[in-house]
Amino acid sequence: VMEFGGGPDASQEAATHAYQLALGVSVAAGALQIGLALVRSGILSELFPLTVVHGMLAAIGVIIMSKQVHLLLGVKPHAKEPLELIAEIPKSVMNMNPEIALIGLSNLVILFLWPLIKNPNIRRIPGQLIVVLLGIPMAYYFDLDHQHSYTFVGKSYEVGSQFLVNVPASIVQAVTFPDFSSLATLTGWKWVFMFMAIGTLETLLSAKAVDLLDPQRRKSDLNRDLLAVGIGNTLAAFVGGLPMISEIVRSKANLDNGAKSRFSNMFHGIFLLLFVA
Repeated sequence: VMEFGGGPDASQEAATHAYQLALGVSVAAGALQIGLALVRSGILSELFPLTVVHGMLAAIGVIIMSKQVHLLLGVKPHAKEPLELIAEIPKSVMNMNPEIALIGLSNLVILFLWPLIKNPNIRRIPGQLIVVLLGIPMAYYFDLDHQHSYTFVGKSYEVGSQFLVNVPASIVQAVTFPDFSSLATLTGWKWVFMFMAIGTLETLLSAKAVDLLDPQRRKSDLNRDLLAVGIGNTLAAFVGGLPMISEIVRSKANLDNGAKSRFSNMFHGIFLLLFVA
């Protein structure tokens, strides 16, 4: 998006157009993934040893944490790259917003301690659900819906809706259509192949990782998995969606709660759609 002119200093119109150009790239990348699946390229995953899968999973974890720790503390980091974000953590700790940090840290403690509870009836309740049930009232208590300032230990802090997820009033408002003129540029095709290559490898390796977690040790049809992701990417990009890959976290959540079949993934997606809608 930034290479298409949608940087932080761009106007709203320029940023929207840059995003539409990126969507055109996503459609083309999805179409290439469909093509790879049809020529049965799933076998590519066999070229990568398990150490690569473990390395990828660890890297994804580090990248997610490096980004989220700043949000948890209520600080907007200046850095963009993972190593720079990690280096900026001490600064964010020193400049944390106490109310936001209290919400984030208290919920994080729950997530860490919940698996240690011995009572099987209580353990049946997901820790993430407790976080939601606690986090929402805390957000209301601190009145995050309305912009205001408060003082803590002699220092003033700002809180407001910038700390809440910005969900459109309706899904229809979020629909954005692609602009395929990006495919007439070298920059566009560079990103088509980047999206296609990275998305394909992550999808195949993620599927292999989930196979390792399956108690029944079943093996995924990697070509079908790649076909599904390609179709999903193509359709999603037509209505404004970002590129996707196969998800380990979702599958792990399903497995942890006794799921046996692919229907669990379908219902998982349906429930997410209903909650967002």
